[in-house]
Parts: sequence; structure tokens; C-alpha cells
Amino acid sequence: MSSVKQAVILAGGRGSRLAPITDSLPKPMVDVNGEPFLSHLIRLVTNQGITEVIILTGYRGDQIHEYFGTGENFGVHIKYSHGPESWSTGERLLAATPLLDA
Repeated sequence: MSSVKQAVILAGGRGSRLAPITDSLPKPMVDVNGEPFLSHLIRLVTNQGITEVIILTGYRGDQIHEYFGTGENFGVHIKYSHGPESWSTGERLLAATPLLDA
């Protein structure tokens, strides 16, 4: 019996409903209780035994990558797939296909 060890997090949208906060910050980096929302999400999946997270970025994805890096400081291995802000969810997933476990 195999268990899931990999999670994919979509983090590429503009977050226009959170403007003006997201005018200079990607939505997953918005502060929630003293840390970026994405930190809480990563902690939730690692607490379930996930060892690798693939973050699909778009809008201001460089800020996400700079903050989380390889994931070493968060107890998880992080990979990134970056695409334009205009990509749909399907396009983001398709571009990340080579990073997904079989």
C-alpha cells in the first residue's frame, strides 16, 4: 500500500479581491496571524505526512520562491512551476506535469 507524499498548491492568481494588499504582494503571501497564508497551508500538508510540495506560481511568484526557497526551513522539499498570471488552472497543472510523481 502506497501513501501520498506529494502535494500541489496553486498559487498563481492575481488576488484582485484582496487589493490593495495584493498590488505588491501575491495572495499566498498575505499575512495571517503573523505569517504568510501559504506557511499555514504548507504546515497543514506536512502534518499529514507530505514530504514534497509543488507550488504553481504566477503573479509575483518570485516573492513566494524567495521566501520559501527549497523548503528546508519548513521541513519539506519544495519545487516550483512558474507560468504567466494569465494561465488557467489547467495550463498550470499541465506545465507542472514533469514534476509530478507517477
